[in-house]
Amino acid sequence: MFDKHKYVKGNGIVMLTRLSIILFSLLILAGCIGDSPSDISVGSGPLVHPDFNGIGVSVKNPAVGASILDKVVISGRCSHKNYPIKISITSSPKIVYSICQEDFTWAAGLDASELSVGAFDVSVQIFDEVYGESSSVVVHGLSKSQAVCEQSSASDIFANFKSGGDGNATPYIICNSEQFSNMRFYPDKKFVLGRNIDFANRVIQPMPLAFKGELDGLGMQIS
Repeated sequence: MFDKHKYVKGNGIVMLTRLSIILFSLLILAGCIGDSPSDISVGSGPLVHPDFNGIGVSVKNPAVGASILDKVVISGRCSHKNYPIKISITSSPKIVYSICQEDFTWAAGLDASELSVGAFDVSVQIFDEVYGESSSVVVHGLSKSQAVCEQSSASDIFANFKSGGDGNATPYIICNSEQFSNMRFYPDKKFVLGRNIDFANRVIQPMPLAFKGELDGLGMQIS
């Protein structure tokens, strides 16, 4: 026999169960919405370097007044990540661009092959394309010397060892067989040839350690 009161009671249990599920779901949703956004980490660090007072850029290598050949890598530090950097030689129409990296450093290669021997300036500026903001122009003086081999002493460890060479941003210049052999004392540095190297009647000294540096012949020959 149909019991109306039992049905109503049972139906009420079903309704309460559904209501409990809905309320539980709303509590979960509210908990998710209530999470603080500060708990979410965005990016890997500050976008602006604290050492700069606003937008700025500096040149670290090569040292001011360093002697270079036809090509050089210039580098430094910068204030704002991902900002473009304009580098130019003041006496040349050529312009190259770099970008401020995640570690607030920048680097660019310069071609000075068309410059005359002597001093020249490099201009560097960082800027923001969106807001039109830019730093003051940093002027960095260097010197081109195709005669670096003639100017150095044969007893020098490398031709530019005492005039701005560091084996990194400014590679050491090798002008004779003795200087070539001196590479074995600096197996992790960068080198370029300043002239053809002749090993006639000479012994090439082996390297005691594996060579992990770089050697650019710049079109010169070793015989």
